[in-house]
Amino acid sequence: MTLSVGAERLLIEDWLTTCTGARFKDELAAYFALFENIEVRSLKDLVEFNKEHADQELPPGKQRYFPAITTLRPTNLITEHPSQGQLEGYLKSSMNATEYDSTLKRVRAEALGGVESALEENEVDVIMAPADSRLVSVASAAGCPIANMPLGFARFNGRAHGLSVIACPKDERALLQVMMAWETTFPNAFAPPPAMTDAQAE
Repeated sequence: MTLSVGAERLLIEDWLTTCTGARFKDELAAYFALFENIEVRSLKDLVEFNKEHADQELPPGKQRYFPAITTLRPTNLITEHPSQGQLEGYLKSSMNATEYDSTLKRVRAEALGGVESALEENEVDVIMAPADSRLVSVASAAGCPIANMPLGFARFNGRAHGLSVIACPKDERALLQVMMAWETTFPNAFAPPPAMTDAQAE
């Protein structure tokens, strides 16, 4: 999904990265200030710490084996590659408070307009999509309330998956109604993860 901001066109993810980076350094420093006996006090400290302890914090990509495989996945070996590229990107952020407020105001108006238009044109109260879709970014950009509803757990790695649902600002009632109906219709979706039930059985 793209947002038109003046003569520019910004992807929602680009906006989130830019604006999050502008505030992330200060917010992270405020969080670290809550603790007394730690060496890491800033985003820069954290990035350097990860580099100095790369064997633990940024280990080489490793393969994990998942026995329960579906026909959609050709192999049961999944390689993971830890990275701190996003943190390093936040270090380069140069957006000041005025630019942040201006960008937030313009993008929020554009995103909210898109959500309201979609709801009105389709005569619905909420929008639903997979929980790992762009709907979370849309809700964040538009300032809309969002809720998640479970579907179950992936068989090959136990990862939870579900649906996200958003409504217009201050319309949490619509979300609660959908969530109540969802729980009544799909009670088994709220079962604990397999790893937990297996541990309890042992």
